[in-house]
Amino acid sequence: MEIRQEQLNRFGLLIERKRKQKGWSMSRLSKETGGVLSSSYICRIERSERESKNIAIHKVIKLAEALDIAIQDLVDSI
Repeated sequence: MEIRQEQLNRFGLLIERKRKQKGWSMSRLSKETGGVLSSSYICRIERSERESKNIAIHKVIKLAEALDIAIQDLVDSI
């Protein structure tokens, strides 16, 4: 299944909204993921850049854990 741009947009907006609700910078979120995702990669996800379309499942899991989001909520966002 090809991920479309609007799906990337929704995913990126959800990550950004949850991060900001916690009052975290992208650097802080990176630290909360154990460094699995760099702050520049988080920026690319939030900006819905095309190279973020291939985000690995273990990175999605780390984002969900760091932001206290159910993985299903992240999946449902796309």
